[in-house]
Amino acid sequence: MSDSKTWMADLPPALLSKPLTALTLPGSHDSGAYKFTTEVLDPYQTPGIKAVQDAAIDLKNLPGMSQLAGLVTSSVLDTAVRDWGLAQTLTLREQLENGIRWLDLRTMSIKQGIFLFHGYAAIPVGVGIKQVKAFISDWPKEVVVLYFSHMSTLSVAEHMALGNIIESVLGVATLCSSADLGAKSLQELQTQGTRVVVFYDHWPSSSPCPFAWMLDQKSFYQTPSIEADSVGSLVSQLNSAIMAGAGGLPFNAGFTTTPATADIIWSIVNQLNLFSSKHDLHWFTQGARGALSNWVSANAATSLGIVSTDFVDETSVLQACLTHMGVTVSSAPLSIKLPIGALSTDGGRPYAFVLGSDGHLWQNYWTGSKWQWYDAGMPPQGITVLASLGVLSVAGKRPYAFMLGSNGHLLQNYWDDTSNSWRWCDTGTPSGSVGISKSLGTAMQDGSRPYIFILGTDGQLWQNYWTGSNWAWFCAGQPSASVSVGAGIGTAYCDDRPYVFVRGSDGNLWQNYWTGSNWVWNPLGTPNANTGINMPIGALSVYDGGLLFTNRAYAFMVGSDGQLWQIYWTGSYWTWLCTGTPSPTVGINAPMGTRLTSDWRPCVFVLGTDGHLWQNTWSGSQWDWYDNGVPTAPAAIGYSVGAVTNDVFVTDGSGRLWRFDLTSGNGVWVDSGT
Repeated sequence: MSDSKTWMADLPPALLSKPLTALTLPGSHDSGAYKFTTEVLDPYQTPGIKAVQDAAIDLKNLPGMSQLAGLVTSSVLDTAVRDWGLAQTLTLREQLENGIRWLDLRTMSIKQGIFLFHGYAAIPVGVGIKQVKAFISDWPKEVVVLYFSHMSTLSVAEHMALGNIIESVLGVATLCSSADLGAKSLQELQTQGTRVVVFYDHWPSSSPCPFAWMLDQKSFYQTPSIEADSVGSLVSQLNSAIMAGAGGLPFNAGFTTTPATADIIWSIVNQLNLFSSKHDLHWFTQGARGALSNWVSANAATSLGIVSTDFVDETSVLQACLTHMGVTVSSAPLSIKLPIGALSTDGGRPYAFVLGSDGHLWQNYWTGSKWQWYDAGMPPQGITVLASLGVLSVAGKRPYAFMLGSNGHLLQNYWDDTSNSWRWCDTGTPSGSVGISKSLGTAMQDGSRPYIFILGTDGQLWQNYWTGSNWAWFCAGQPSASVSVGAGIGTAYCDDRPYVFVRGSDGNLWQNYWTGSNWVWNPLGTPNANTGINMPIGALSVYDGGLLFTNRAYAFMVGSDGQLWQIYWTGSYWTWLCTGTPSPTVGINAPMGTRLTSDWRPCVFVLGTDGHLWQNTWSGSQWDWYDNGVPTAPAAIGYSVGAVTNDVFVTDGSGRLWRFDLTSGNGVWVDSGT
């Protein structure tokens, strides 16, 4: 078993026949504290913290040094609350995709509505519930437990409002009824459509809640109260609680440590020392995360109902729980089966998309402080990925990866701002009788309207684009009645207009572009009368002086003479230019990507006949070749994943991802693994 998104559906029959409460569920602690959208302190903060915040607000309203003191105090307090409140880095949807099935949702009410909290009010509870809804919609055999806690501060009206959110977003039919939780097996719950179990720790009425189980009325788990500021104390208290027992109930093991007041004060003092190491909840709880698997293994004979922890993306909590239930966990190493593409968002966050040997779409991306792998899984309903069709960043913040599915359809995996999660989307085929032959590239219009260009099985150029409300297909035809579309050269985005460059069946370069009112074809010929087009390399748009719009498009290709050629828009006409080969003895084997440097200079990467990564870059006055070598021996460059502003991604022969980092000096090769 290896798929964290569908592990419940994949359980063996012996476990599917058990009640949910008899399984060992992986959980996250303070699940909603992955992002703070307010500076409203939670109701459990000490009076001293609240007094400091109030004083800082008062000082900021005074003139002179008092105002400065208020700003400094407010900044220090804000940093401390965030450092010690942030308990997860993954959204709720991403936690569920990582295998978590128990979400710890601390709930409070503020003027803006009902929020999840830890330190600050974090995200609206409705936003979190929508993420859960999106997950169970895509993976209908997974059952998720929502534990709403710290609810005693909610009024009766606020309790009713929370219930309305739960029922309206999730749907009553998905919620576990009062007769089913302990009586029916997991398989029975799956069959009848139960997707969510709701637990409350407080209910302001003597009558039962129609959709939630009260842990203070009927207990399904032994949940000891543990406050430990060290791993040793945590393990000792957990072991003591297990020895004490609770009528044979499964054990709820919260595997996290709680900082003492002195730890937090020390971290605040360290903020003023630029040379001190950072102390925060992530740093403080790393020991507990590291000890989790060993503790679960040591308690193999104990009935563990839930094992939860902070920062679940850095733990093997799912593997520990599956092993505890006797499920064999696949440990086969993954490798890269297929490059998908690379892109960068406006914030300078690069993403490399690849298809793993497990059939999953994987991302290697920069979090802002480190490189991290993320498993985006497989398309729903048993569809697999057959080929890459391109990648694109929309409005500088919404990444899209386009792929060909085993059903012959165009598939997308994209970041959904609404649910703060990665979603799959199937946009079909050009028409009922026309399938997808290959991709010709991706581009944008008006900065926010994505396009992917496809060669249909009818030989026509097709577009799949976002209208503003839905995805639509449009046929742009072929260069002329006698000329069909051949190889795709690349796409560019120029003056709010998409450009598509293709080699026609007549051997010429053709351009299909948007005039502002319609799509037209324009012939651009060949490098010269004696040189044809042999190999597509790519295309890009060059920003003029860093303005917010593009005004010059470049298309690159290898001519029949073996030289690198480019055609570019001067501002008034198209012109061809030959920039040669990497060296007199080194030719060009394959395209490896195009990029704009941080100072808006175009750059082309190719694989040389010597096996090295070469780049051809505009210096400001001429085009220069640079040898970037190869990854550390014995690795050799395999396939291109793509290039972004500061990084070039390639695979090696063993299926590992390598990154050529251009952020400093002449660049350096970095092994990103698998």
